Amino acid sequence: MLTTLLLVACPFALSIQDEKPTEEQIASICQDLATALAGDKTEEALLALHAAQDVVDARVIELIDKQGLRHDDPFVRDAAIEALGRMQHPDALKALHDALKRDRKALQAAPTRYAALLRAIARHGQESSISYLVEDPFQSADRGVITARILGLANIRSPRSVDELIRLMRSSRHTWEGAQMPDFRLALMVLTGADMGTDRQLWINWYGDHKAKIEIAAVPPELPRELRKRWNSFWGLTEEKDKGAEAPMRGGKGIDR
Repeated sequence: MLTTLLLVACPFALSIQDEKPTEEQIASICQDLATALAGDKTEEALLALHAAQDVVDARVIELIDKQGLRHDDPFVRDAAIEALGRMQHPDALKALHDALKRDRKALQAAPTRYAALLRAIARHGQESSISYLVEDPFQSADRGVITARILGLANIRSPRSVDELIRLMRSSRHTWEGAQMPDFRLALMVLTGADMGTDRQLWINWYGDHKAKIEIAAVPPELPRELRKRWNSFWGLTEEKDKGAEAPMRGGKGIDR
């Protein structure tokens, strides 16, 4: 399907987002968004949302929130999630938080979208998102959703993320704890640089010895090649451009289906 190809094949390369958009840019993007999202052509809506993510402004975000996240077309909703995840603005993060609260029941039946929304929230790297990532962690047993929670926490560089990862690890259900331990290992390595492998008890013991003095470096550590590939794959990063466990805001692709 063309809409899928637009999301997967067309890289959502991020602008640096340091320069404030001009009023002309904002007005043009708002007009294009309003027209595309009110129409019935999915491709036009996807292209408009892709263009909008480089024009970071509260007015643009409001349109994406009200007309994109609530659109009838699921492909458009997915693209709106992706765009807001890449727009470094507090209103974009609030819209994603609100969508998670508002659509929680519907997301249970759409685990791919659920995981994408959690990933988009985590892209912002804000401590305020931790409670959203760990709320009712076993509400969905889908492995992709659980992975999004675990690796999402790893992108929020705070000791609180480590605390929550260990709490999740301790409370993990036996039906999935073995399968998810590679995710816990990767997340904790990205945050702390320590490596206790995939042994749950070793990580719990390590945390007991270090929890009072955990410090999170501003820059993630260099990862072994295979773990770096897994991290980059989750965030849609490319090996050629990005080295080490760099923040996912640096680049990426659309939502995989």
